[in-house]
Amino acid sequence: MYNEQSKEWRRNTPPPAPKNPLIDKFRKMADALTDKIEDMRAPMTQNSTPKREAQRQSKLADANHLERTQTALRALAHELEAWGCVPLELAGLTSKKAIHDLLYTRFVNRGHYNHVDTGEYTNTTPAGLAIHALIAGDNEEQKARQEKERIEATVRQLAGEIDGFYPTPDNIIERMIGGIPSGADVLEPSAGAGNICDMLPDAKLTLCEANYTLRELLESKGYTIAEYDFLDYEGTHDYIVMNPPFERGQDMQHIQHAYNCLNEGGRLVSVVSAGILNGRGDKFRAWLDDVGGWYEELPAESFKESGTNVSTCLVTIDK
Repeated sequence: MYNEQSKEWRRNTPPPAPKNPLIDKFRKMADALTDKIEDMRAPMTQNSTPKREAQRQSKLADANHLERTQTALRALAHELEAWGCVPLELAGLTSKKAIHDLLYTRFVNRGHYNHVDTGEYTNTTPAGLAIHALIAGDNEEQKARQEKERIEATVRQLAGEIDGFYPTPDNIIERMIGGIPSGADVLEPSAGAGNICDMLPDAKLTLCEANYTLRELLESKGYTIAEYDFLDYEGTHDYIVMNPPFERGQDMQHIQHAYNCLNEGGRLVSVVSAGILNGRGDKFRAWLDDVGGWYEELPAESFKESGTNVSTCLVTIDK
């Protein structure tokens, strides 16, 4: 009810401060970046080459930089709306470019076509430090995604450099790990880049990996390596899931050794070269039949995304 008391309150209360126009300006600039960021992160449609991979990594780095800019714009709008001001060091920022220039990160050269974003900011001016601190909390998710992108790029590069290294595609892994319960005791004898292990986050994992560079990558992801050469490994496990090296019949040799590492009642599932189907695989198929195992041919080009068109099969053994 509008009465004398409310009239008195209106006379003695100053009018609210006008809304700072920078609030809407910053939010509109931030929203306008969304489509561009998504376009820059679109998957590569051409076959991967070192040069194309480098170009993709450059686009992803630019997308990450734009996303930091977007986060900063929204943070500044929030500060203005909530407190009526921004940190003193940032008071003069009114353009997207000025904010963008404060958020560059350092790159290091790790070889031909391989430049890695360290995530370290290069601008250490008072304004740079202030805006880095302003978005620090919101930036954790971005850092996690950037680390994931870095690992994926490293895996793609290594697939073209390490002989016989062809990461197992996700759709094949899903078939291989079907039925493995949470917390199961699982051995991965040729862990590679950890593609199979990554899809068993709740398992008790034991890893072997012969390649030094891949071991470094696995350790950067938090995995511990039990043995370098799987053929020297003597432990036993309930489940073994593997994509062994194919060269010179190593896949068949590794599977037979893995069978010795399998507990009674356990299951072994392995990718194997379709070479088991010809004369070279006669003895292996006879052995597989003796231990009650079986195989199925995988669809053609199952490993195309990993850089090879080699024909493959899937071997399963319940001990």
